[in-house]
Amino acid sequence: MPRVALELKADLQGISYFEPLDPTTFAWRFRLRCTSCGEETPNPVVFSSTDSVERRRGTPVNLEIRCKLCGRENDITVLTNQTTPRYSSTANGDWTRFSSFDCHGLEPISWFCLGEMHVVGDGGFVFDDASLDEGEFFGYEENINSEASITNLEYRFSKE
Repeated sequence: MPRVALELKADLQGISYFEPLDPTTFAWRFRLRCTSCGEETPNPVVFSSTDSVERRRGTPVNLEIRCKLCGRENDITVLTNQTTPRYSSTANGDWTRFSSFDCHGLEPISWFCLGEMHVVGDGGFVFDDASLDEGEFFGYEENINSEASITNLEYRFSKE
């Protein structure tokens, strides 16, 4: 399963779009499963697209992790050229690809949206410290005197 997409679905009210505050340094937090033996990481692992680890096979990856059960070396890389992580109001309530990953020997099973998001309201107001840790965000769009919210945030992984 080399390529995996992280897809999001959310309800946006008064929000044009949201994306990581800095997509290049955004800390991706996943629980992973070894595709060889099924062992799962007990805690989330954290990596970003700027992390670089030289594999024994030669090409750099963002994260290399050895399975504690079977000993297999597995890796994951953010595919930054595939898509810019952004969810916009045009996809409001529909599944859309948020980011893609090249996975070798492992598959993501859980995503933890911990990190600051750049949220732009319909009136152009910018929230640069928005948190979706709890799966929702509430703000007030001062430019148009209206509430702004992201609710019902869901994710899923799909094979590409």
